[in-house]
Amino acid sequence: MERRKLRIRRLDWSLGGGNDPEMVKELVKLGINTYVTGVTKINESYAPSVEFHKVAKENGINVIGATHYSTEKFACIAMVGYFEKLGLPTKFISDEPGLADLG
Repeated sequence: MERRKLRIRRLDWSLGGGNDPEMVKELVKLGINTYVTGVTKINESYAPSVEFHKVAKENGINVIGATHYSTEKFACIAMVGYFEKLGLPTKFISDEPGLADLG
C-alpha cells in the first residue's frame, strides 16, 4: 500500500457505510479532499463501491476508514439517554469494531 503524507484542506465525516458514489461526487462539488467513513474496502462485486473509489481517486480525495461500528457507536450511546427519558430501560452493549470493511 502506498503511504504518503496527507494534505487535508477540508474534511468530511460520514457515519457507517458512506462509500457511495453520489456522496463522493458531492464531496468534489464542496471542495472536500479528505473523507472519513466506516466502510472503505473496495468490493469488486458491488459496482457502487468500485465507482466510489474511482471518483475519489480521480479527484484526489483521501479516503480514511474508521470502521462501520466505530463511526456509529457514539450515536447509539447517546440514544440510551433518549430512551431512558421516555421511561424505557436501555443499555448499550459494547462490541469490537470489525476490520473487514476497511480497505
